[in-house]
Amino acid sequence: MTFGEPDASYSGEGSSHDMMIRGSKFHDMWFAFYSRGAYNIVVDGNEYYNNIKYALDPHSGTREMTITNNWLHHNPIGAICSDRCSNILIEGNRVEHNTDHGIYFSRNMYDSIVRNNHVYNTTSGITVSESPNNQIYNNTIEGATSQGIRLFNPPEPPYDGLTENNLVYNNIIASSEDGISATRSHDNTLESNRFSNIQSSEYQLSGDASIVIRGQRFDNALIAETGSSTNNLVKIVDSGIIEVNDPADDDDDEDGTYLNTDDTPYRKIISDGDSILINS
Repeated sequence: MTFGEPDASYSGEGSSHDMMIRGSKFHDMWFAFYSRGAYNIVVDGNEYYNNIKYALDPHSGTREMTITNNWLHHNPIGAICSDRCSNILIEGNRVEHNTDHGIYFSRNMYDSIVRNNHVYNTTSGITVSESPNNQIYNNTIEGATSQGIRLFNPPEPPYDGLTENNLVYNNIIASSEDGISATRSHDNTLESNRFSNIQSSEYQLSGDASIVIRGQRFDNALIAETGSSTNNLVKIVDSGIIEVNDPADDDDDEDGTYLNTDDTPYRKIISDGDSILINS
């Protein structure tokens, strides 16, 4: 079944629940899917392409929704969940050639999961903004022209939520500008992610952000501040013995320092364009 001009829109103020959308094509629409306050929705095995704004937009309190095995391509944003959405599962989707974001959690999106997706050729692969307590794992992200995974809060309050206490683990980020970036976000845990062919830095911080890196093996991983913020905190724990170097300062007395992060967490403030290089 192919849907052409009209949007597919569902409002929980009526009876939009216990629904399944499967095996269909949605294209050349404004929003291909939009929901408000809907729940118990299954979106599985569909194709979404050439839509003007978003392919999928669960919105305003949508909950208990699964987005699985879809092909989301050639949209500005593949899937965006925004404004108090919760218990959303995004799994097993092909998300490619979307110009802005592949998958986007926005505005107090919480208790949700993004896993086992393949995100290819976009500006930011997976983005989390103003949203806490989510899990992002086992995804493969390739060809992000900005960040593979982006964790941020906007420059100015008020915020709808805070990007904190998210768990990002076992993802593969390849052939991208930056691996994982954190901007004005705090206390997110990054664990056992794999990087290859990263053009700029594996980890990027700005806006006085903080990250916890856990269970990580490092291979010339660059952790860098971009901008002019002065209080970005990196904490590395449970990652075995690491070697720390400053790639910009040949005279740094701390270069070549070996630390056992299983015994004592490594903490470093990175500011004003500084960076450190970590090896296991």
